[in-house]
This record gives sequence, C-alpha cells and structure tokens, in this order.
Amino acid sequence: MSKKKRSKSASPADVGFASDAGTLRFLGGLGIDGGYSNTGIPVTPRSALTAAPVMLAVRALSDDIGKMPLLVERRQAKGGWVTDADHPLNAVLARPNRWHTEFSFKAYAVTSYAMRGNSFTVVLRDGRGRVRALVPVSPDQVQVQVSQRGVIVYQITHPLIMKGESIWVEASDVMHTFGVSLNGYTGVSPISVAAESIGVTLATQQHGARLFSQGARPGGILSTDQKLSDIAITNISKSWKEAQGGLNGAHRTAVLEAGMKYQPVSMSNDDAQFLETRQFQIPEIARWFRVPPSKLFDFSEGHYDNVESQERAYINDALMPITTRFEQEWAAKLLSPAEQGQVRIRFDYDALVRANQVDRYNAYQVGLNNGILNRNEVRAAEGMTPVPGGDEYRVSVQSLPLDANGQLQQPNPSSSNPAADAAEDDAA
Repeated sequence: MSKKKRSKSASPADVGFASDAGTLRFLGGLGIDGGYSNTGIPVTPRSALTAAPVMLAVRALSDDIGKMPLLVERRQAKGGWVTDADHPLNAVLARPNRWHTEFSFKAYAVTSYAMRGNSFTVVLRDGRGRVRALVPVSPDQVQVQVSQRGVIVYQITHPLIMKGESIWVEASDVMHTFGVSLNGYTGVSPISVAAESIGVTLATQQHGARLFSQGARPGGILSTDQKLSDIAITNISKSWKEAQGGLNGAHRTAVLEAGMKYQPVSMSNDDAQFLETRQFQIPEIARWFRVPPSKLFDFSEGHYDNVESQERAYINDALMPITTRFEQEWAAKLLSPAEQGQVRIRFDYDALVRANQVDRYNAYQVGLNNGILNRNEVRAAEGMTPVPGGDEYRVSVQSLPLDANGQLQQPNPSSSNPAADAAEDDAA
C-alpha cells in the first residue's frame, strides 16, 4: 500500500465480520470474537488463554511455525527449486517491520489465525510498488467488505498506519489468511465454535480454585460424645494442627483424649468425576486445534511409538495445512505477476523435524553414497563452511564422480598419469 486506497462504492455490501457474527449467534455467542457457553462463563480469546490446554495448543502451533525459516525459492529450468538468496523479499521476511522479528511476526500471524480464524497483514510498498514492510493487524481493527462491483476491500484502523485514520485498502495489499469459512471471504473463529468445550474447561478450573480457596472439604474430622465449649474446640483444633500439620507432623502418631475419634474424609464420587472431567478436557481441546495430547503434556495414553506417530500426524494434519495457506496467500500478495509460478515462499520443515546427530549423519551417508547430496550440501545443512571440491556428486563402491548429466565419469585407461588426468578434469 503506497497510498490511501478507498472504495469507490458508496455503499459496499458488508460480507465480513458482521455476517459471520450473525451466523454464529445460534451458539449463544458474542459474534466471532467469542461467546457465552452454557456454563455461563464468557469465552473470549483473552479468557480462553487462561485455560492451560488452549494456551499450550496455541503456543505449540505458533512456536513451531514461528521457528521454521522462510525460504524464497526459484524454479529451475530443468525442474526442481533452488533457494534464491538474492531475492529482495529475503530482507523483508527476515525483518518485516521495526517492531517484529521474523519469529515474532510469524508467531503472531499463526496465533491470530488459530484463535480468531483470520490473520491480517498490511503490505507497505514504496513508490515503485516494491515491498518495504509488513504490518500485522488485529482482526478487531479490520472490516472485510465487497463493493457493488465485486471488489474485495479492507477497512483498517491501525495506529501505525496512516496515523490511525480509518482507510480502505485493496485486497492486493492485504495478506489475509483464513481457515474454515461460511462465506468464502472470512474465517470462522475457532474460539467461538469451541465455546462450549472451552467453557467447561474454564468452569472446572474455576471450581477447583474455589474449592481450594474456601477449604470446602477438610482432610479429616475429630469427633467426641462430650459437649465442648467454643474455647475447648479452638484449643483442640490448634493443638491438632501443631502436632499433625506440616511436613514435620506427617505420619506422626496421633494421641486422642477424652474419647475423641478421628475419621479421614476420602475422595467422593463427585471428586473423582471432577478430576475425570478436567482430564477429559485436555484431549477435547487438543481435538479442536488438531494437536496431539502429548503437545499439551498429556502422556496418559502415550508411549514412545505412539508419541512418534502423533508427532507425524501433528506435522501432516495440523501444521502443513496452516503453512500451506500462508505460503500461497503470501506468494500471491508479495510476488510480482511475472514471478507467479516461478518463485515461491516456503516454510522449511527441516528446522522442525531435525533428528539427532546419529540419525542425521546416517541419512547424509545414504544421500552421499547415492549421489543425491554432495559434501558441501551436507556441511551447509550442519551450518559448516564449504570445502574445495565439495560440490562434486559421488556414488558408492568406487566413489566415482558424476558429470553434469549425472553419468559416471569413466577413468581414461590410456593414461598412466593420474595427476595429469585430474588436471584435465579440472580444466574441463
């Protein structure tokens, strides 16, 4: 956006948040920003984050995608893609604006997407149309509308854009990534549609906190057939706490006087049900965000093989749909028409699924022995500097070099001077 762009329509038809809000009111909600569950607890993005499973699920998605490097790659003439280190977008993606690093920018975009169903970023350009900065915008500051001519525009109010003045921005200058949609223009807020599940989580959390704060259930009861005065009751209670309370009093033999009896209070069925409900809410919230319970630190149903399969499912089912949406939307808005299809923006999953050193080196060995990788590619993956001759591809057994067409370079049988052969190969 190099200047203010206002809609030419006098009365654009609103198909954005107002429409979604009306669609979601059957949930008993406050629109797309949240709603009241049947527990009576208001569920909003802010209150939802006070539920540990929600916070952990959102952090898992935003942190994992945030730590994946963004690559700008160019299509090769013979097929495949190669990193374009000189593309000007690299600098913008590494430092989107003055306030965000690459990690924080991506993490916020994913957080907004995961909780609000929409992620908005305004593209700032110079006078020649080149991308200069990317400014994320809260969904609270955006209205998505369509003009009578069918042009999508965004009404944005942001303190860092045009001094906080409400402006119209064309779709070409707004990176809008959204998930499940009921109208094709904006995403449905996951917090709204999951209001009941999150409400139960918040209700059980608050109920447990009140029980502890009010001391609703004692650990045991002291009783006697004798009638005691208020002073006697106070003294007995005080002496019991002094003798049996704290770590020093744990497992100490109790001495009861005047026919007193002690009866411990065991866990009731209601207590057991309460704990089961709290435990059930962890996988329940995990399902809404498509993350495995192990990501929420619930290992009750997991062992090593199971957790490993959950991790693969998490990458394929939770992360990849999100990153694919962002990759395609960002490429559509940041790349020039001539670059479409020839240049792409990609999240590098290698940084996420990085194996331990032994597994990595074994994989490298397979790639090296089959001519898939060369030594400098392996060194680059490990953060090492290249070495002379390291760009040569080799195969196993004789470790012979490959030519430009991927064919084995046969040794010259007529030559008896290996050094001269090597010099000829270098000259060629």
